[in-house]
Amino acid sequence: ARRKDGSTFHIELGLTEVDLGGGKYIFCGFVKDITEIKRHRRSLDRAKSTAAIDKEDDGENEDGGRSSSGRGVPPRVEWCLTILSEFVDNYGFGNAGNASREDEDDDESSLDCSISDLKASFNGTRGNKTSGLVTMRDTMVVDAVATIPNLLEELLLIEDPEVRSRIFDMSIVHKVLFNTDSVGDGAWFVDMLDKSIRVQKQKVLDSNLTGADVDTAEGRAVQLQLRMAQEQCRFLAEGAVFYLERVSELDIQDDLYVFHHMRLSEQVTHKNGGGVNEMISTGDVNHFIQHREQLFECVGNLKGLIRRICVLEDDLVKRAAATPVIRRMLDKIMFSPFATLAALFDGINHCLLMVSFRLGPAPALFHLSKLDETFQPQQYLLASATLTASVFYFATKVIHTGLAKYAVSENLFWSDAFTFWSFLETAPLLMTVFSSIAVDVVLRQRSYTDSENDSEIPFFLRTLVAITTPLLWLRILAFVK
Repeated sequence: ARRKDGSTFHIELGLTEVDLGGGKYIFCGFVKDITEIKRHRRSLDRAKSTAAIDKEDDGENEDGGRSSSGRGVPPRVEWCLTILSEFVDNYGFGNAGNASREDEDDDESSLDCSISDLKASFNGTRGNKTSGLVTMRDTMVVDAVATIPNLLEELLLIEDPEVRSRIFDMSIVHKVLFNTDSVGDGAWFVDMLDKSIRVQKQKVLDSNLTGADVDTAEGRAVQLQLRMAQEQCRFLAEGAVFYLERVSELDIQDDLYVFHHMRLSEQVTHKNGGGVNEMISTGDVNHFIQHREQLFECVGNLKGLIRRICVLEDDLVKRAAATPVIRRMLDKIMFSPFATLAALFDGINHCLLMVSFRLGPAPALFHLSKLDETFQPQQYLLASATLTASVFYFATKVIHTGLAKYAVSENLFWSDAFTFWSFLETAPLLMTVFSSIAVDVVLRQRSYTDSENDSEIPFFLRTLVAITTPLLWLRILAFVK
């Protein structure tokens, strides 16, 4: 809820139905501020974490793992989502069966009765409603659920994968995911990714623990805290990637507009013996594609999304990159005018790098003698100047890319520093510099000396040029990739 000053706070909302007579009903709500209760729960969570550390120190943890308070979905929340799914799928509980749950207490039984009365009130008025009002009614339900603050974040933080999958398989959650209002400004999703990359390995170094201190109670406590934080970060990252996967899996029936059209034409289609495909028109397909593109664009335009995903673990990065949401965003970036011009400029520089090396230092090997009249110094100087400019351009780009990765995350920088593709970016440039300098030094030395062996090519120069040429070709292939 929101106070008059604009600040927000957590509430507990209780609803009850009041019969005014004459078929008129009103619903009364009672709001309770539960800020202190949530603060107390956080204190209990911290106490449980401290107890787990103490238990690890005393050797009482037989499994050798952490004891954490599992985060699940409250039974009433799951039950309410089930009821809302029936409401949306069956036009106000028209065809929905009675909801049944196990392990009910007295409060939950009374809540069942109140919901049953609510279903009866809707069914009693359903015959007097037009199809347009029915459509408006479930649309209002989906819009209202989609605008609940932090709803998707709380559902994504369910620790049990089976429960989380069951929740996200509900039709109400599918339709909320398809609603762009559920994304909002995306701050909650970006915050999940930010929390998932905050734990770095240097925290172990920050603890100033030596090898001997690791076996102490303090050292084990620090290690346990770090392990728990890393597991929490992994859990948050998996939740964010799970959201991208679920958004990418939305189909045409999750579009509420198409869903209404299909339900309204269902009876006619069944009479004619048609199937589901006959209930879907070209306009429905276009509407679904248009709104799905808007949803993908809304998620893909979140500030720093790609940068944050790149910092995650490799398996999560691959899962995220395989989703249509991220693929469309990457395609949009790659084929933008700026990216196209940058790629064209890099391609031209790669060609200049190879051609200038083949016209400069490489042919100069065969003209090392100062008596060689076929040597063309103008061509050599021009090729060397072009080669220097190309090497400087690519070296500056490699350095800037490395600094950008290091600014994002040290783990990202060091994980990419020793890969094969990083080797193909730096090794050809270094070999080109060494070959050019070596050839230039030998040319200058032999221009001042008279020797019978001036025309002989030194072995180390042959080796440098022979290695540099294929490395340059590999760099071009890496650029094309």
